[in-house]
Amino acid sequence: MKRGTRFTTVVTIFLAVLVAGAAPAAAATGQPNFDAEPTPNPEQSATVTKAVHDMTWNSPLQYESNDGDLTSMYAHVNESVDNPYSFVVTDMNASDFGAFPHEKSDVSALDASEWSKDVSGSAGTASIANVETANNVDAVSLSTSSQTSGDTTIFTFSNFSITSDEQKRVLQAALDVKTLDSGAHVEVAAVDEDGDRKVAVINGSRTSGEDLIANQTGDGYLYQRKLGDMSTEVNGDGTFANIQKVTVTVSDGDADLEVPGLNLDKTGKWTLGTKKVDTDDDDALEEVDHMEVKTPGAIQVYDLSTLGDTFSSAHIRGLSIDVVQSASDLPADRVRLTTEETGNQYPGYHGTATFEYRMGFKTAYDLSYANTDFDGVQSVTSDRIISVKRSEGVSLDTDWSNVESYTDITSKYTSKDTNVSIDDTVQAGTFTDVKYQYKLTEDQWSNVQSTGGGGGFFGGGGFFGGFINWAVAGIMGVVGSLAAIARIRGGSSKTGGV
Repeated sequence: MKRGTRFTTVVTIFLAVLVAGAAPAAAATGQPNFDAEPTPNPEQSATVTKAVHDMTWNSPLQYESNDGDLTSMYAHVNESVDNPYSFVVTDMNASDFGAFPHEKSDVSALDASEWSKDVSGSAGTASIANVETANNVDAVSLSTSSQTSGDTTIFTFSNFSITSDEQKRVLQAALDVKTLDSGAHVEVAAVDEDGDRKVAVINGSRTSGEDLIANQTGDGYLYQRKLGDMSTEVNGDGTFANIQKVTVTVSDGDADLEVPGLNLDKTGKWTLGTKKVDTDDDDALEEVDHMEVKTPGAIQVYDLSTLGDTFSSAHIRGLSIDVVQSASDLPADRVRLTTEETGNQYPGYHGTATFEYRMGFKTAYDLSYANTDFDGVQSVTSDRIISVKRSEGVSLDTDWSNVESYTDITSKYTSKDTNVSIDDTVQAGTFTDVKYQYKLTEDQWSNVQSTGGGGGFFGGGGFFGGFINWAVAGIMGVVGSLAAIARIRGGSSKTGGV
């Protein structure tokens, strides 16, 4: 063999080995680093209503699964909503609601058998019954029927006696107004031993007043007023002392009340949570405690921890929460990252990263959803996007490789940091795979890979793993080439001596 031919052969071997050593590493799978800027983090938002929430649970996102186990949603509370929690006051199962009179453990103002009725008039009738305003929320029902102008019914609870600090006591009533005739007038009164009264009213023709409980039908009313701050209706000596009964008087029409909370023992008020609201039009939010509720329906609070100690072990029936499920909230088996070095496929880029997420809220007997939405912020510039696709109606146990039907939504992604609607028809109980394929620079490609996943220090597709693979291959190539040169030189000397 001629010297030039031998040299060419050596160079060819050397270059071939180096090229082989520098070839792209095999694709690696793992979990994405959600702290890395290029990593997309789409989210589904919804309002979830739980059949029951136990205030002793560690998280508002816990619930009882269909088999009765305590589990948690793959989501977080929506921090962009000022007051993400809402509930109806009278749908709370709170021990203090039915503890009056506290001095008698075997007596409750919510027990229908403790009430009496006195009907006067030509046609009216009345009934007293034990009911529930919601599942397991006990209440006493006080209702009349067929009453007209001039008819009156007085319901009375009198199995208690308050003989001290009467003016400091608070008249507390949580109730639902199920029926209220246009001409009906209802009075809820604390009555002392000689008939003097402290009165709060329900009346459809009233619009204001410190003594007003409600002026329309609806659920969730709460009235709390210190007796010393209420005017005294004089029917005795005019000195309000020795409280002996509570009366509910319905006159000139019909009313139907369900009362899950009644108390005269306390000198302080129940705190039903705190909401954030702009009360003075300065665009800043102020905190306002819920001490009374004079508009029917749910109240909103910014955090359940703002409910007072009275409700630290309460059960809230029908608690609604604004929640968000981000890809970063999902369990590992619903997230996959595949990375691969590109070689010369995409000049100027080091590798590709494919992010796959299986998004969706699980349904359960104790959960219901509304206002579900699915969107995400574009995490990279458009030149880095190869494609974005979604596949709807995927089963939770479907293997990633078996998802075949995708809709291409790449055209929606036009500018970094803009919000993109991924699916405006998504519903809870269905699952959608969304698949992002990006081409990334070396730093980006390295950053999206989590340690311990497919891209750690020794990971098959990580930056350092790829570098080590390349370096080892290169060194071995050099060693092999030098050995080849030595063999050729050795062969030349021997041949020349022949």
